[in-house]
Amino acid sequence: MENYSLERQFGTGISVVGSEPFLYTAIKNWLTTPEGVLISDISSVAVNSSNLVHVFNRGPNPVAIFKQDGSYVNSWGNDILADAHGISINAQGEVYLGDRDAHQILKCTHDGTLLMALGSRNLPALESPFNHPTDVFESPSGDIFVSDGYANSRVHHFSADGQHIKSWGKRGTEPGEFNVPHSIWADSDRVYVSDRENGRIQIFDYAGNFIEALGGLYRPTDIYRDQQGNLFVTELVPRLTVFDKTGTKVAVARLEGTPHGVWGDSDGNLYIASTTPSNITKLEKN
Repeated sequence: MENYSLERQFGTGISVVGSEPFLYTAIKNWLTTPEGVLISDISSVAVNSSNLVHVFNRGPNPVAIFKQDGSYVNSWGNDILADAHGISINAQGEVYLGDRDAHQILKCTHDGTLLMALGSRNLPALESPFNHPTDVFESPSGDIFVSDGYANSRVHHFSADGQHIKSWGKRGTEPGEFNVPHSIWADSDRVYVSDRENGRIQIFDYAGNFIEALGGLYRPTDIYRDQQGNLFVTELVPRLTVFDKTGTKVAVARLEGTPHGVWGDSDGNLYIASTTPSNITKLEKN
């Protein structure tokens, strides 16, 4: 039997959400910034191996970095970013950025030095890399996968050095087709794509062959997969749905706002990026 959402109020800004064994204390408006540092129009979030939380936003400090307690560390990216959308961090701490309206994917060092750019800046392409790309993820092998979802309906696969290997997908509702592929994740042999307007997560092998779909979702926006193989999916209900490594739905949490991004730290806490209102909610593991 499915475990449905539980919420118990503990005063302003704090509540318990989720369902066993995924219960969290929700800490709303978690981040704090010093005077003069503006974080606005938050799009996504990622956490590195040192548990530094990277908040990707469309303000003047696009990659803003915080500790687990929400205290500000530093920020960078204003000189290279046009339109923040998806962010991810690899095992080496290098940061991938989806520059949506510039039609590029950028790879940077942890402190913002540009290492690689994929796509032709400010030059959209039809079903080729890229036309308003949404997200990017480096697999454990180093291969790079990009969801190209606002104008295209494709997934693009690149080698670690940025060479295009192949693309797959087209607009539609059948397996292997997409209607706004909005986020992407990859493990050692599978690629997970949130097919937002079709209400599902589609799963493929590295060659782009369809394996299965996880349905029963409402406009899924982002994917995070933890070390145990659990898959966390934000939806515009607003809601967080958790699937275990077998693809079984095991928990649901009620959220607020418009959840657009999710990532977890090594302690099992989750960070939810909301676009409206623009904030980060920390889901602290109970």
